[in-house]
Order: sequence, then structure tokens, then C-alpha cells
Amino acid sequence: MINDSPQIITRVVKLGGSLLQCSDLPERLEQFLNAFPNSRNVIIIGGGELVNTVRAWHEVYGLSEQWSHHSSIRLMSETARLLQEICPFLDYADRIQDIAQQGNTILDCQSQLTQHSQLEASWGTTSDSIAAEIAHVLGATELWLLKSISPLTSSVSDWVENGIVDRQFAQAYDHARPLYLLNLTLRDSLPVRGD
Repeated sequence: MINDSPQIITRVVKLGGSLLQCSDLPERLEQFLNAFPNSRNVIIIGGGELVNTVRAWHEVYGLSEQWSHHSSIRLMSETARLLQEICPFLDYADRIQDIAQQGNTILDCQSQLTQHSQLEASWGTTSDSIAAEIAHVLGATELWLLKSISPLTSSVSDWVENGIVDRQFAQAYDHARPLYLLNLTLRDSLPVRGD
């Protein structure tokens, strides 16, 4: 685990790939960062429609879950680069050691996941669990999930059961770390703290 120095407070923010369908995503993300300020935000974005295409190929061709998982990780690199293109106010890093000590950085986590991940290579693992693992590696003080859905309860086990987060999330997430879920598609949405 990489420990922050006392003055650096790291928050991992997972941005759901489905939010790439929002034409005003840059404005919504910037509003979130301003409304919930933090000295260091590490942003991980899901694969969105690109990964949904892999899901479809998996069904059509009977591809292995391991191949599909690794293909999806590679596509998350593309959505990370896309996010940097549409959000020039964010920094970009493709290795954990290159994340700035202050500010907002998109992390392309392909290198980290290829070399060091303990996560199961299956459809049971998505960017939710990836963000939880990165939060652990960074010693983050909080984990935020920005999605296009609102949970009905604050129970993480309910979130897993209802498909709001992936099946591996309950194991990947450190329950001692504060967890928040925010529906970024709703203007007046309030974060729900998971328990």
C-alpha cells in the first residue's frame, strides 16, 4: 500500500462509463469536484459502451471470461484517454507512481491491473472493484462511485444484489474506508454513504 504523507488526502473517484453518454459530462464532473473538494482526486473511468460490445461478443462467440476481462481493461484505457480529451482540466497518468500529489488525475490503470491486480478476471469484476482495489493500493481516505443510478438503500450488499456494483465488490472494498455513491445524472442528487 502506498501511504500518503499527512498533508495529502487521496480520494478515489470511479466514474461510470455509462456517464459518457451525457453530453455535459465535463460540466457535471467539474461541478462534483467543486461541490466536494479534496486535495487529491484519482479518477478511474469504466468502459461504457465499448465494454458492452465485448459483452455482446462474449455471448455471440462464447469467449472466455478471462479474455473478455482483459479486453475490457484495455478498453478502459481508451475511455481514460477520451475523458482526458473532453476534460482538459484533469491531469492524466498511466502509472500509479506518476499521479500528481495534488489536484485531479485520471488514472489509466491498465499497467497496474496487468502487473499487480488480485481481482478475479471475470465479468464479476468491473471498474467498481477495480476502483476499490486502487483505493486500497493508494491508501485512499474515501471511495466515491459516480453512476447513472441511485441506490434504494445504503446497504452495500443490496447494491451487489441489485447489480448497482459488481459481484466482487463486497470482497474488493475495504469496509473501513468511507464509501459514497452519487447519481451524477440527477442535478440535485445527494451522495449515499454505503454501509
